[in-house]
Amino acid sequence: MGDWTRGPFWVSHEARRTWAPRLALASRTWSTAETLSVGSVRPSALLICTTDGLCELSAWAAERGLQVSVLGHETVAGGYASAAPELGEPGVRAALHVAGLSRAWHAAWRAKDDAAIAQLLSFPECCGRFFVETWKDGGLRDTTASMATVDGPPEANVLLRWAGVRAVPHLPCSASCEGSAAVGAQMLGVLRAGGMAAEAELLRTVLSWPIQWDARHGAMRARAPMFLLTAATDYLPGTVRRERSGEYDPAWAPSWEDNGFTSPEAMRAAHACVVAAAGGALRVLDLGCGDGALLSQFQVGVGIEADPGRARRGRERHPGVEIVTGRIEESPLPWEGFDALIMPGRLLELEPEAVARVRAGLRAARRVVAYTYGDWGELAELAAAAGLRTTDQTFGTGTAQAAIAEVAA
Repeated sequence: MGDWTRGPFWVSHEARRTWAPRLALASRTWSTAETLSVGSVRPSALLICTTDGLCELSAWAAERGLQVSVLGHETVAGGYASAAPELGEPGVRAALHVAGLSRAWHAAWRAKDDAAIAQLLSFPECCGRFFVETWKDGGLRDTTASMATVDGPPEANVLLRWAGVRAVPHLPCSASCEGSAAVGAQMLGVLRAGGMAAEAELLRTVLSWPIQWDARHGAMRARAPMFLLTAATDYLPGTVRRERSGEYDPAWAPSWEDNGFTSPEAMRAAHACVVAAAGGALRVLDLGCGDGALLSQFQVGVGIEADPGRARRGRERHPGVEIVTGRIEESPLPWEGFDALIMPGRLLELEPEAVARVRAGLRAARRVVAYTYGDWGELAELAAAAGLRTTDQTFGTGTAQAAIAEVAA
């Protein structure tokens, strides 16, 4: 019957509405990590590309001093396939690598030298041996049942690879394999270094979930808290069950959602204009800081956040940032010596007495940076309505704007 994958099948409409876009982003994030890692933490990546994708990959590689070696034709399927898929768009198998490895790649591929390929891809030695024993010599299409354990660090979890979600490019000998966990940590580190900390957090969060895997009659099921995946597997004697322990927080929200954005890219763009307006400020106070993602970009960051859950998640995500739980007009804040960041619209939501207290604090701050996101409106108009005067220089455009401001008399 060949390889096949079905799902995800969601536990509810709400789960699908919330997690389908997150899962798709996690899958795209892994694809990005595969390419970004080449030349930084490993010498090569083995990819399947459409014709158009190959052109884009070649141009991307040339800009970074990398090379692409086309190894053969292959069908591009919509999801994960353990072997060459039978249905899909025509494409190619290609190696993205540092300069000077083209000859080695072609020689290893022609000879089907799995040991050499594993070395070119920097796989842990134990996992390379495991692959040869189970996949090549054992003739298996799914190594899950043969892994020493499927429980271990999220970085080495491959039980969601059918949804394109993983942090290691190989099939680990065990989910507790230290070498595999180290590779996964490196891949997530590449994302963070590339300005994709929010995406790395999402990927690791999904990989941290508890998962139940079982197989019977050539079909497997992987149950995660929000969805079920089914796929072809090997015909095994009886029913085989494997289980991964983990953590799942139904109240969890990714950083960009905690901060009111629709995507990590939108959050980064909005924060960039505030950082630009702050002009190298070192000590920053954010009045309504969300999870502290903006504050984490400054040397010293103190924020106040009314939502206890969001504040707690922020402390976990950004341990260098101090987040006070409370309302901006009620909690004592270190105004003097700090640059204060504020959305003028927040002042419009307060009672007159509360506004007076916040304005007094703003006058004591070293400098005030006013900013606005989304559908609040034009920054200058909002600032004027809140009793602030912005300078002529405004950073950002459209829905994200920031500028230095003064408290009107």
